[in-house]
Amino acid sequence: MYLGGYIAQDVFNAVFTWYVVFVLMQSAQIAPNLMGIMAVLQFISVMGMIPLCIRIGPAPAYRLWYCFSVWRQSPCAGLWYAGMNDNMSLLLVISALADLSRGGIKYVPWNTYTYIIADVDEVIAGQRREGIFAGIMTLTRKASQVGAVMLVGIVLQLSGFVSA
Repeated sequence: MYLGGYIAQDVFNAVFTWYVVFVLMQSAQIAPNLMGIMAVLQFISVMGMIPLCIRIGPAPAYRLWYCFSVWRQSPCAGLWYAGMNDNMSLLLVISALADLSRGGIKYVPWNTYTYIIADVDEVIAGQRREGIFAGIMTLTRKASQVGAVMLVGIVLQLSGFVSA
């Protein structure tokens, strides 16, 4: 869950500006504005996920948030294919809906980590090593980030992409 959520985010971030500029034929200045909106909405999403995890637990909260994530794609796809792809407000709405669920989904692995992994290790090993686990998660995250961005570049190059 942890790596899947973050690798998807890294691939999205690496491709998003390219997609806005070369596929949607929009200005390169629009992409950072949309990314900023998405970052704010991810923060709001995490703020909504925290009480949900406390109230119903991490697994049901993750399933609920994931269902919301899948549900929100259907109306966006319908609007997108209605021939309105040159409308800036539609880009804003799609960007907003895309990231409302993403922040919540990435919150659950960190929530679960603090309650399960370190406690189970302490019971088995008899030592407190939370910092080691956090360090491994961070190292894994950074390595996957580098790999995802590099892979996107390789795929674009092999597919014959040329920025004109």
